[in-house]
Amino acid sequence: MKRGLTGSLANQVVIELTAKDAFHAYALDEIGISNTAAPRPIQASVSSGLSFILGGALPLLAAWFSPASDVQFVVVICSVVALMISGAMSSYAGGVPWYKGLLRVTMGGLSAMLITSLIGSLLGA
Repeated sequence: MKRGLTGSLANQVVIELTAKDAFHAYALDEIGISNTAAPRPIQASVSSGLSFILGGALPLLAAWFSPASDVQFVVVICSVVALMISGAMSSYAGGVPWYKGLLRVTMGGLSAMLITSLIGSLLGA
């Protein structure tokens, strides 16, 4: 990649940057990993767990409180609403436009529901 440095100056820069900690220099300059952007597995697992709990709460509450004749319809609608909310929130948290996550998560969730329903109907469930 050409960055406007002469070959000898680029070589000197590489030597200076990697003299102390070559791995850190590579991670920072080439991959973009820094101490402030380090992975946080505990935070990720807690966030994921809470997302599953909250995402499943709306359809579960809908199933409990809807009339027996309307359970399937109400659960599907509430599931789609929960997918839309979680998609929009994940995009907002990630700093991208809210509708991108909303579409991605909703379409993925709807596809998963459709495939699951098709498999269930093929197996006679």
